[in-house]
Amino acid sequence: MHSVDNFSLGNLSFGNLALKLQDGNLWDRSLEGLRQSLGESVFYSWIEPMDFMGILDHQLILGTPNELARNWVERHYAQRILDTLRIEQEDLQGIRIEIRSSTQTSQSSANKLSAQDLVEVSPVIQPKAPAAPRAVNPSVHGKLYADYRFDTFVVGECNRLAHSVATTVAQTPGVNHYNPLVLYGRSGLGKTHLLQAIGRYAIEHETAQKVVYRTADDFLKDYMRALKNRRSEDFYRTYESCDLLILDDLQFLAKKVGTQEELFKIFTRLLSKKKQIVLSCDQPPSDVEGLDQRLLNRFESGLCCSVNPMDLQTRLDFLHRKASAEGFGLELSEDSFRWLATHFRSNVRELEGVLVKLLGLREIMQVDLSLENIRRMVGEVVRSESRTLSLNAIAESTAISFNIKPELLSTKSRVQTISLPRKVAIKLCRELTDNSLEAIGYQFNRDYSTVIASLKAVEVLIAEDLSLRDKIEEIRAALLS
Repeated sequence: MHSVDNFSLGNLSFGNLALKLQDGNLWDRSLEGLRQSLGESVFYSWIEPMDFMGILDHQLILGTPNELARNWVERHYAQRILDTLRIEQEDLQGIRIEIRSSTQTSQSSANKLSAQDLVEVSPVIQPKAPAAPRAVNPSVHGKLYADYRFDTFVVGECNRLAHSVATTVAQTPGVNHYNPLVLYGRSGLGKTHLLQAIGRYAIEHETAQKVVYRTADDFLKDYMRALKNRRSEDFYRTYESCDLLILDDLQFLAKKVGTQEELFKIFTRLLSKKKQIVLSCDQPPSDVEGLDQRLLNRFESGLCCSVNPMDLQTRLDFLHRKASAEGFGLELSEDSFRWLATHFRSNVRELEGVLVKLLGLREIMQVDLSLENIRRMVGEVVRSESRTLSLNAIAESTAISFNIKPELLSTKSRVQTISLPRKVAIKLCRELTDNSLEAIGYQFNRDYSTVIASLKAVEVLIAEDLSLRDKIEEIRAALLS
């Protein structure tokens, strides 16, 4: 039993309480198991940076460097951590994760007990508040667009982690656990928006004195121009003197051995000076054929974070925000927004494109933007994609979504667990294919009148149960993706 005076963890104050601090080696022994079960990317991004603080009243206490890390670990990994440590210490009842300030780090180091009682606390780098105005104005090399800011980025479950990490990097370039940061995902999902937002925030809040924003193609041209004009010194001075280097579309440097060699040298020098590097790629860097293994090793020392396709709610939020933005001013019904979000799912550019088309229909052709007119005027795009869907594919996807066997949809059973999925499948077959009602009825072993009755019944159910409507739209989105 040891006492620690005036020691606190976030909102958890101990004062002069006696703490029963367990052997810190318990945490060390558990780390390897966590690394193997969670994978190296997760382990080095979220688990390894945490500090073992002790055990109090059968509660495991861990310290994290910031709020983002605490929230993410609590939501996704806390139970796995607790289960792993319980293998050796069965009486653990819970886990408490606290944010540790730099002051608390120095206090705990000063009050550090022997390694047998408490592991040495690793230095923790805290996010800095925005810097005070400087005498010299920050500079940027490259084009940053005014609309690409954090406050204009639509956040959803599909991109919440990427947005949070990007915000942290913008606030604390070079002094965080995400260096380098690589955002990856398909085109049109918001990677460039986040990269530009990082650069703009750093300039406006002066968290970085010099920002370099370049696409991979820009970087390649800069390098070739420097070689041609024998101005290599200018090239290195531009890239190595920055506080924040942002490089978009990394995949375009694949198989360009000489350019990758120069990029690796620049990365090495910037990281050695604790300067921040942020990149984007259209897929996980490890999947890009022709990328230098040394670059991949650099990426693994930071964080590779995916930006995923927008879910239904995020598409709805995006459409609402964009339609009400200056220059659009589109007033649509909620049913119209939902129809658009359900049928146009590829990426941000597709959603923007359909809104531009609607704007043109209203301004040039004076079309009333009712749901019926929207379906008629822009529905051809949807129908052209829908013709490739088969009735069987729709039936199978619907059955899987409701956790039943597809063949049950064509039986005579009228139990709710089968009849409801059947009605939903009939509705989707009607809306997503050009098949006749007779053909749809044949698919489900139903006659024409029963198909009509099913279509009417499912509309009544949707009006009474919004969760059913959302489920149907998710099935539809999956079929059209």
